Amino acid sequence: MSTTTDVAAAPAKPKPGATSPGIRIAGHALATIGGMLELIAGAAAIKRGGFPPELSIMLLFTGGLTLLLVRASYWQRNRAAWAFLSVIAGVMALCTLFGSAKIRGALGVGFGTVLIFPFLYAFAAGMLGTLGLDYRESRTEASDDKQRRTA
Repeated sequence: MSTTTDVAAAPAKPKPGATSPGIRIAGHALATIGGMLELIAGAAAIKRGGFPPELSIMLLFTGGLTLLLVRASYWQRNRAAWAFLSVIAGVMALCTLFGSAKIRGALGVGFGTVLIFPFLYAFAAGMLGTLGLDYRESRTEASDDKQRRTA
């Protein structure tokens, strides 16, 4: 009778309090879609003309930054990237919601089309916000950091 177990055959247990992988994928996918839409909108604003250059630069910058943060948060599980990505999604949800009348006038589309963007960002922010336990530092890492600061 053998008491050893094959480690490779044992399924990996999720962390206690870990969120569903579907929510993690969906939150990052929505943030990716938002970042790509920002890049497309920034490039279109430059090409079309008539928009302030600051708007184009802001859209290109936040779109690129969002995609970089998604990469760091999802693939590298970087806690700081996840937190900043959650905040950017929330801020973009509020900005596009309150700016929807101005955006509608500039683009000449209906409110239903314009309101897709704030809801996309709001869902992304909500889903990313629920991933807090996945990015929580372990107790040993936190205590190691505390010891380094006091030494």
